[in-house]
Amino acid sequence: MSAVNPDGGVITSVALDSDQVVVGLANSKVHVFSAHSGVLSRTLTGHELGVWAVHLVSRGGFWDELPGGIDILNEPDSESQESELHPDLRKALGLDKPRRPRRTPRPDGPGKPSDLCCTSEGWGQPNPIVVSGGCDKRLRVWDVVTGCVL
Repeated sequence: MSAVNPDGGVITSVALDSDQVVVGLANSKVHVFSAHSGVLSRTLTGHELGVWAVHLVSRGGFWDELPGGIDILNEPDSESQESELHPDLRKALGLDKPRRPRRTPRPDGPGKPSDLCCTSEGWGQPNPIVVSGGCDKRLRVWDVVTGCVL
């Protein structure tokens, strides 16, 4: 696949999965292309300086046990930070939906947490998420479908 960068900016980072190709640019933008057609589907704007790192969290996936034995399938206590999240953020991350059961362990290991394409499996959220960082010293988390910063 050969996608053309419409801005002609310098590409600094790339992340991809079977649905999206995410490209960080030195001109402070993040482009999201369709992995199927190569067509630019969204431009994420909000960084003030160049974007030097992008990571894609694919949509869907399963809730699972976090490192350190923390089981996120259990309901949070009243002291939990999860209960203090803004309702829009809870919705975007899929925390307001019933949790799907934990997948059974695969014979070759506990599951694939990430791969070499700067992509991680989702944890049940409805939309893919991009995490970007740049020279403005900001880490931004984006909903790929809406283009909003979470």
